[in-house]
Amino acid sequence: MIRVEGKDTKAAIMRARDHTQDTEPLILEIAVTLLLGCPLARDEHIHYLKQSGKGAESYSLQLSDGRQYHFRPRPRGHDADRIDVFDKYQRGRLVTTLATPPQIWKFFDDLAV
Repeated sequence: MIRVEGKDTKAAIMRARDHTQDTEPLILEIAVTLLLGCPLARDEHIHYLKQSGKGAESYSLQLSDGRQYHFRPRPRGHDADRIDVFDKYQRGRLVTTLATPPQIWKFFDDLAV
């Protein structure tokens, strides 16, 4: 099961529309894939999609086994056209880049506890 927590969880899509328009379709694909196509959405563990601040760049997926994935639009600024995924909040290692639907599907298909 995935629980969504945050101060303004619609910020991801609202800010993308205003600031990083090329990431909007990616964010929508990520949301649908995570909530409907990911094995985590149907297992018995509780995982969290957390928004730590009010911005669109403050989302992380925290798994019940302690793994974390932090999603950041890249490059920084209005020209963002991909989402980089890091394994820690700051100074994390780049896990993958999500720039196409197949990359998004593979990333979430591979997540399991």
